[in-house]
Amino acid sequence: MNKKRYLPLLNSDGTWIDRPDLYVLARMGADDKQDTGVVWQIYNAMCGADESSLSLNDFEKNIEKWFIRKNIRHRVYAGHVLLEMVRISATTSRPPKVAEGVRLAASRTHEFKNSASYETHADEADKGFSKFRSTAHLQAAMVVADPSIAEVERSHTDMVRFLARARGFELFIDNSFANTRFKWDPWRVPACVPAETKFDLIRLSEAEKKLALRG
Repeated sequence: MNKKRYLPLLNSDGTWIDRPDLYVLARMGADDKQDTGVVWQIYNAMCGADESSLSLNDFEKNIEKWFIRKNIRHRVYAGHVLLEMVRISATTSRPPKVAEGVRLAASRTHEFKNSASYETHADEADKGFSKFRSTAHLQAAMVVADPSIAEVERSHTDMVRFLARARGFELFIDNSFANTRFKWDPWRVPACVPAETKFDLIRLSEAEKKLALRG
């Protein structure tokens, strides 16, 4: 079993690092194959940005385009898949399967954005969760948007609220898949952040339940 790894948001004396919100954003923008050193480089670059300027310079624009925004579609899918897994668990009272979460995430996305086929959305949802599995709890908190990413940046209070919600999703996976073969090596929220475990999500309809549990 892998040793638990935590988001490096705290100094050795227990105080928060400078701009932990920016590290969270940098970590969320990196897929599971991205080197940790690159995340630190992005974080340091973001910390060194000129906050007095109303516009981004070319370097900052490249960071936003090629790192923060590049994978946003797959990040949203990763968050949606986890949210659907929570809904499935609440309805069935048993560990959900990733494939079930993928089916519901694809169906809901296709319903509101039917420019692509359901099969295309399902493929993208599966890829998204696979690429961002280790930060899926953070991506789910982003999708819930309470607080929103915009609120998280620069507000320590909102950042802690965001992390508390993400830690709740983290613990959901821990508890739901403890005795299964589900591979889960997340970037964990520091234990000093109290988990928010009350998920105000709509229960599955009969049609959704039939779709999720087929096969």
